[in-house]
Amino acid sequence: MPQRALLISDYQEHISLFETALAQESYPVDTIVGSNCDVFALASHRTIDLVIFDIHSPDDAILAKLQKLSIEHPLPVVMFVISGTSDHAVAATQAGVCAFIVDGLQQQRIGPIIAAALARFALRNQLQQELHKTRTSLRERKLIERAKGLVIKQHQCSEDEAYQALRKLAMDRNRRLADIAEAIIDTATLMD
Repeated sequence: MPQRALLISDYQEHISLFETALAQESYPVDTIVGSNCDVFALASHRTIDLVIFDIHSPDDAILAKLQKLSIEHPLPVVMFVISGTSDHAVAATQAGVCAFIVDGLQQQRIGPIIAAALARFALRNQLQQELHKTRTSLRERKLIERAKGLVIKQHQCSEDEAYQALRKLAMDRNRRLADIAEAIIDTATLMD
């Protein structure tokens, strides 16, 4: 299924250039003329896979909307600007823009730029998922260690025996070990 692009352009004369390039890449395009639109509302209420801006330069209002989009409805965003500084590039990247192109609008470059932005977006998502998984695993290990300590203290047993008891309880109740550990900690906190 082809990905759908949302094109937000301040330049009527550029639209056909984008539409032609995106058609070559098999992207259906929704075109909005005028960057004063609410990109968050447009992208979060439509089936959109990619957002492309064609503007003079990013302002704070656009960047704020992109920041909100990046947090609540992450999408790859490509920004073609006529004029931009290093500060604009940094601010746009921090707002979730995957490709920031200054004065480089050429039809033959649009496809490769979008491909690079999509790859960068996928990589960023993969890294965020791995980070979340690592943080969750670390949190769960801390819970299990703390619960083992409570079991050792209450039952005067070894660390291995405490772990085996927690593991058996998790298996008997068909629950995750971290959930059992959290329940034990909650109960111990309640009794204190």
